[in-house]
Parts: sequence; structure tokens; C-alpha cells
Amino acid sequence: MAASVQVHRGGKSSGGPVVCAAHPSEVFGEGTAELLGIVARAQTVCVNAHGRSLEQMVDAIEAERVRLALPPWVFWGMSGGGFLAQLYAHRHPKALAAVVVESACPCFKARLDDASCVLSPRSSAWQQPLKEAGLSGEDPGAGPTEWVELSGVGTVLRRVNGPAVMVVPGKLDDGMRAAMPALLAFDARPWLSSVKTPALVIAGSDDPVAPLHHVKKVHEALGDRSTWLVIKGGGHVPSSIRHPDVVSGYQAFLAKHQLVKA
Repeated sequence: MAASVQVHRGGKSSGGPVVCAAHPSEVFGEGTAELLGIVARAQTVCVNAHGRSLEQMVDAIEAERVRLALPPWVFWGMSGGGFLAQLYAHRHPKALAAVVVESACPCFKARLDDASCVLSPRSSAWQQPLKEAGLSGEDPGAGPTEWVELSGVGTVLRRVNGPAVMVVPGKLDDGMRAAMPALLAFDARPWLSSVKTPALVIAGSDDPVAPLHHVKKVHEALGDRSTWLVIKGGGHVPSSIRHPDVVSGYQAFLAKHQLVKA
């Protein structure tokens, strides 16, 4: 199965590099392209490249940059797109002027094992309902998964005939359901420190989905190639509400790395 590709463009040039964004499951359309154009003050390209693996998606996104004859761009990875951002920098470093990792961590499974993450079965909010539904217990870390609906909780990813792996309050779209096995398997920790691409790592101080200390692990692994930006009072993906500190922080990052034309 080859990755299917859709492209949406937005924003206007302000002297900085073109910004690309993608997500493993969500369909980024014209609205996302325009939103990111406002936040980044740049031309934007949102690429939907859904395939069998994150590697296939990243390679399809890079093929799109080549097809569009664009110079190295900035890949802005929001939430699940942050996994793609890390992988893109690992597989195609020469294609990137910089990378932005926003509200993402280097290993999703490690975050789900932490009770401070609202998606974790270990969260105090879910322990009793999961126990009553027979979905509590230690995750064996391997084996097929399935989605179940749990009244009063939301959507639960469980090992088949086993415990919960992830809890999503409310409903979950079909794209994320399909992408979750790839996200659960993603672990950038063995190679992330070798990435040399300039990076801006953004975290919301009050993010319940990607707690700050998990996002900071990306920054720490990248070392002096990374700029750390904490949005005080920010939740999950602060750029989605056009937070002014994201806008100013990104522009300062471009200036720091001389990525803005005079």
C-alpha cells in the first residue's frame, strides 16, 4: 500500500523559509495551512501522507518537497506530528532548514506509562472505571490491540483480552485509531541525540496530554541544537490558538539561526 498524498498551501512569505506540517492521522486541510501561516508568518504547506508506517509518511512528505522544487524547509510537528518531525530530521536532515517539535515526546509509550498524562491508564481519573470494566493491569508491551468504548470515560485502547494501553476522553476519529499502532511503536530515544538540525521545542506549561517534562526530553536529547520554549499557562499545542508567545518565539528562533532574509 503506497502512501496517498494531499497538499494544502497557505500563508504568505515574510522572508523566512517555507513551513511544512503533517500529522500521522488527522487530515490537515486549508484551515490548518492558513492557521500555521499566521503563526509562522510564512508560506505553508500541509501534506497528508498516510501510509503503512511513519517512515513511509516522512518519505512521501520529502518527495512532495522535491516535487514542488522547494529549498530546505521548516517541518512543524504538532502533537502526533511531532513524531514525524523527529523522524524527518533523522531520515532527511539535508531537506530541513529547521524543525519545530510542539507538544510531543520522544517515546509515546513511555508517556502513556506516566500517571501525569491524562491519556495514561495509570491516571487517577481512570483507575477505578478501568478496574470495574476489567481493563486494569500491567501492559505486557506487545500484542495486538483493539478499541472499546467505555461509558463515562470515552475511548479505550486495550490489548486484545488484556489491559488498557491508552484512554481518550470522548470520541476518537478513525484516522487516529488506525495510526495508533505506529505511534505506540515510535521511540526516537536511541537516535535522537544524533540529529543535528536546528530545533525549536515548544511545550505548554499546563498541557495534560503531553506533560512538559516529557516534551523537554526532546530538547534535552538534542542538546545545543535545540531552543526550549515554554508557553506559560499553555495547554496542548499552543500554536492552535495562535498564542502570541509561540509567534514571537518562532521569529526569535529564526533570527537566532539567521533563517530570515533581511
